[in-house]
Amino acid sequence: MGKGGSVIFADGMLYCYSEDGVVGLVRPSPQKCEVVSTFTVSQGDGPHWAHLVVADGRLYARHGNALMCYALKAQ
Repeated sequence: MGKGGSVIFADGMLYCYSEDGVVGLVRPSPQKCEVVSTFTVSQGDGPHWAHLVVADGRLYARHGNALMCYALKAQ
């Protein structure tokens, strides 16, 4: 993942969106942060500066004029 970006916390997990377009799902604990999964936002153009949104079991990611919606599986 890149060196800058945004982080949100929802449902006990951190959702990290780096400036290089990588989204990481991280399980935090006092001992360590475990990266559960990652993917790259492939649509849109320009900088990856938007914040992620988690609502009603969905993850929303915006990149330029593109808005992606991903269904989240309940843990």
